Amino acid sequence: MNKYGSTKSNKKAYLVEDLSSIYSEAYQTIQVNIDLSSIDKPVKVFAITSPNPSEGKTTTACNLANLYAKQGKKVIIIDLDLRRSDVHRVLNVENRNGIVDYCSKKATLEEVIKSHDNLNIITAGKSTIFPNVIFKSKSLENLILQFREEYDYIILDTPPVLLVSDVLLLGQVVDGVIDVASIGNTKKSELIKSVKLLKDANVNVLGVVVTHDKLKKSYYYSKYQYSQKNH
Repeated sequence: MNKYGSTKSNKKAYLVEDLSSIYSEAYQTIQVNIDLSSIDKPVKVFAITSPNPSEGKTTTACNLANLYAKQGKKVIIIDLDLRRSDVHRVLNVENRNGIVDYCSKKATLEEVIKSHDNLNIITAGKSTIFPNVIFKSKSLENLILQFREEYDYIILDTPPVLLVSDVLLLGQVVDGVIDVASIGNTKKSELIKSVKLLKDANVNVLGVVVTHDKLKKSYYYSKYQYSQKNH
C-alpha cells in the first residue's frame, strides 16, 4: 500500500529522449491538442492530474515539459504532488530546496530552480504535513503569475484528484487541467467522477490522456471527444 492508501501497482515513470519514436509522437499529438483546446486564449499554465496514483500523470507531465524544451520553448515544470513527489526522479535532479521551501520562505527562487538540458524544474522539496497550505498560499499564486510573463509553458504535476482536493484549489491560476487515465487500471466510473469533480469546482478540463501499456503510447481526447464517448 502506498502513501495514498492505494494498492494499485506503482509503474515506473520514464523520460522519452528519442524525438522520432512513437512515444514522442504521442506526446506531440497531446501538445497539438493542448494548443487547439483554446483558440481565444493560449494555454500557458496547465496542471496534470489523474483519478488515482500510478496512472501516468508524472510521466505525462515530465515528457510534455521535456518535449516543449527540446522544441525551443521556455518551459518550467513544478512538482506539486507534495505527498508523493516523483518529478526529481524522472528528470534526475536533486530534491533539496523545492516549492515547499520557497513558499515557506526557506529558500530563494534562485535556489529552487534546477535544470535538465533546456528545461527548468522546481521539485517538491522538503516534505510537509500540510500540502493544502502550499496550494492556498499567495506565494504559489504570485509565483505562477510571475512565470506567466517569463515562460511559454508552466506545467504543474499535481496529486490524484479522487484522493485529495489540492488540484481543485488551482482553478483560478491555471488555464486548464489534463486528466490522465490508464486503460486496464482506471475504472470508467473513476474517470467520469474525476472529470465531474474538476468541472464542479469550475476547473477548465482541457481533456483526457489515456495511457495503455500494451500500445506503448498515450492518446489525447479533447473535451468534445470525451463528452461524446460518455454521453
